[in-house]
Amino acid sequence: MLPRLHLDWETRSTTDIKNTGMHVYCEHPDTSIWLCRYRFEGDAEVGEWRREQPFPQRIIDHVAAGGTVVAHNAGFERTVWNVVLPRQLGCPMPRMTIEQQDCTMARAYAMGLPGSLELVAKIVDAPVQKDMAGSANMKRMAKPRKKLDNGYVIWWDEPDRIQQLSDYCKDDVLAEEGVDNVLPALSKDDRETWVMDQRMNERGIHLDINFAARAWDVVEVERGRLDKKMNALTGGVVTACSRRQALVDWLNARGHSVTSLAKGAIEEVQAAIAVRADALAKRAVELYVQSNRTSTSKLKKVQETVCADGRSRGTVQCHGAFTGRWSGRLWQPQNLKRLGDDDGPIIRLATIIILQYDAETACNILEAAFGDVIEVISLCMRSVVCAEEGRELIGADYSNIEGRLIAWLAGATLKLEAFAAQDRKEGYDLYNLSYANSFGIDVTTMPKKSFMRQIGKVQELALGYQGSIGAYINMAANYGIKPEEIAELVLKNCTQDDYDKAAWAYKQPGANHFDLDREVWIGLKIVVNLWRASPLNADVAQFWWDLQDAALEAVTNPGRVVHVGKTGRIAYVVSNGFMWCQLPTGKCLAYCNPRVRTKTTTRVREDGSEYEQISRSVEYDGWDGEKKKWGTIHLYGGLQANHVTQGTAAEIMKRGMKNLEAGKCLWGGTLASNLRQRTGALRCFQNILTVHDEAMAEVKECENDEQRKELIYIFETLMLDVGPEFNGLPLAASGWMDKRYVK
Repeated sequence: MLPRLHLDWETRSTTDIKNTGMHVYCEHPDTSIWLCRYRFEGDAEVGEWRREQPFPQRIIDHVAAGGTVVAHNAGFERTVWNVVLPRQLGCPMPRMTIEQQDCTMARAYAMGLPGSLELVAKIVDAPVQKDMAGSANMKRMAKPRKKLDNGYVIWWDEPDRIQQLSDYCKDDVLAEEGVDNVLPALSKDDRETWVMDQRMNERGIHLDINFAARAWDVVEVERGRLDKKMNALTGGVVTACSRRQALVDWLNARGHSVTSLAKGAIEEVQAAIAVRADALAKRAVELYVQSNRTSTSKLKKVQETVCADGRSRGTVQCHGAFTGRWSGRLWQPQNLKRLGDDDGPIIRLATIIILQYDAETACNILEAAFGDVIEVISLCMRSVVCAEEGRELIGADYSNIEGRLIAWLAGATLKLEAFAAQDRKEGYDLYNLSYANSFGIDVTTMPKKSFMRQIGKVQELALGYQGSIGAYINMAANYGIKPEEIAELVLKNCTQDDYDKAAWAYKQPGANHFDLDREVWIGLKIVVNLWRASPLNADVAQFWWDLQDAALEAVTNPGRVVHVGKTGRIAYVVSNGFMWCQLPTGKCLAYCNPRVRTKTTTRVREDGSEYEQISRSVEYDGWDGEKKKWGTIHLYGGLQANHVTQGTAAEIMKRGMKNLEAGKCLWGGTLASNLRQRTGALRCFQNILTVHDEAMAEVKECENDEQRKELIYIFETLMLDVGPEFNGLPLAASGWMDKRYVK
């Protein structure tokens, strides 16, 4: 058996890899290799190669023979080998394959650890740590010292700097080895997922850069117009919408108490202005919000990430989220604006306008047709993703998979039946049903579309993971629903008992009132309480406590397997310094260094007297996405519900995508065999992107709509046939085909 090889490059370029991604970076003719450090398993010393030397034949032979190459973020080492090294040496090299690589970063992600080599080496206490002092020298040497007007590039090539870079690279190899020795190998299934992910990222996504550039020109025109409007509105005090502090000062001069216009404070400022009915201030804030939307910045970003063949690569990270879901990279396709039911036709029309007219004219037409030009263009970001000439995009997403999964994991029978009835196009609208169950009214008396339905919709989307008033407010804002409107309707229809329970919660020490009026807060709390207690959701609410209790039992009894709730589809066990949460497929989420957390909370009785409440739960060491650092994470039932639901959704997505790649069902299901009888043969789909609960591929352009319908049916079926572990789950997928990523 061939020994394993650890390999690490140090490169330089006139282009910035953080902006372009590694594929554009490696493709750029100015990109080259300073040196590499390497060590074969069993060798005493770490080898070195520098750019002026012949490349080591032993490494070439190892790669040619299919020997294992270990690296942290292995895709970079592979791309440098396959693209940069042959160009630099001026001779062909044996191709390094995905299958022969072992990625320690992927293994870290699978263990719930951060992807940074520096951090993971510290966490696993590797014998050699990453040299952060040498990191500054590496970052300097990766970029030119100077670029002359004639195009000549001067690099930081002093011998002592190169030696420091070599020493830094050596420590990286040793740190990687330390991580490699500690982290377990990927499971067979996770390994197959990683290989599929690497292939998908190498295929890339075709982008319409012409459209991106033209749409950005429209954004620039519109921002210029908004600046002029702001300047005129404020009498020259605020000359541009980007001048946040000047606008704050102008608002305060008009008698408003404003300290910030940051994202989280805007809604509060707008509500306060509305109370005083200050039309000028209201319009000024509207102009500020319109101009400063960040979603359109992707139009600039995508143009930097496109390779010579028009495709953007490396845009998603396998297991980038703790739950096992993909996360976005570069221009973050995971953060594309979600579409409403009526947005598709708007995007199609706006795309045509942007492509057919100059920026000024397009801006005029879009403003006349839709009002908020920048909002429309942020929706049109999806139009940048398109198929190559002679091809079409095909995709499908799982319908409300999180709502279905949490009900299935919790054993919420009534809710599962409601989903199944909805899929059969029977029964009642789920959001109407949610409101009716919460407020004890007859769902048959509710109109199909009403404000009550909107309240039910926000309930379903905001409260499933133990969300309360804060989550409800944030979700309501996404749908343009004001808390005051909700509270007014709720307070008219609630019982005195409902009101008293919410009023008691209002006066508890530490209760977050979100600067809401007392009656508004109470009205929203009633919504939360009734949703949790309704027959439709009581099992889901109980599931939160079952998860919290199971984790606590597992931590206090290491080695004991604790199954959760009445379905037992989730289980916890503690061993080897981790708490393992087993999902229905057998996949485990890993919680590092779990321990019991004891908390004392002051509570108030009905008579006004206080008492101390002691509670116990689990905390662990993990990556805090908001604080962007490794630290203590407090587990509670709602967060655990989020983890197991999204983790299971990720498992379903992976199975569906593997079916698509194989062109057959791999999990022993029956749908694909039924499909074969209908179509005579299945077909393979090469995944190019996954966004949340959606998979996408690119296929040869169909001749007619009948072909498209048949292809969509095959695509949907392969995504739905995910194995007997999910029996009883009402899984549904909605497919589409188009030249652009517009559903």
